[in-house]
Amino acid sequence: MKTIQVKDEDYKLLMELSKELQTQANHSQAFPYFWEPASEELVVDVNDEGEVDYVFDHSRNESYTLEEYADCVPGSWKLFLSSIDSDDKTYCQELESDWHDYLEFQDDDVTTYSSNWEQSSDHNPSLFLSDVKGYIEANKHHLGRNPRTYARTVQCMPKMEKLIAAIYRLNPQPSEKINDEARRFVIEDNAHGQEG
Repeated sequence: MKTIQVKDEDYKLLMELSKELQTQANHSQAFPYFWEPASEELVVDVNDEGEVDYVFDHSRNESYTLEEYADCVPGSWKLFLSSIDSDDKTYCQELESDWHDYLEFQDDDVTTYSSNWEQSSDHNPSLFLSDVKGYIEANKHHLGRNPRTYARTVQCMPKMEKLIAAIYRLNPQPSEKINDEARRFVIEDNAHGQEG
């Protein structure tokens, strides 16, 4: 067996990271895995059948929700209300469909479209769940709706598998402390090592 010399601080860091890698949660993802921040972002629905409707005002070069646009163009909102004989002057969900149709057919300066909330990953991966949790906490104002951790596997990447197995062997943890997927991986890796 070979030995290498490392600084005390590097040795301590490697032992801590090896332990964390083996004992962290895995959200049932196949091992080995890495983590990324994920959130939901609005993506334009190409069939215009999305869950959130928008108005693009060509004169302002801006997009608005239907409610925001009613506030933005009070004159158009009043004309719309008079066209449907409504006494209600405030925006309400019951009028949203009619307001959408009015804008689509009466106002040449705007285009209506819709979007859907879809999962999006912020590509800042880490082998450590704690890294990604910290990233989300520090950057949630830049992320989309419902920011969270997302696990992905690297089980088809043999060099990554070998690297993670080597990190495990630096500081093997008791079997009962290792998560299930990691335990299976370590046992398989040990069995392969004994065969060779």
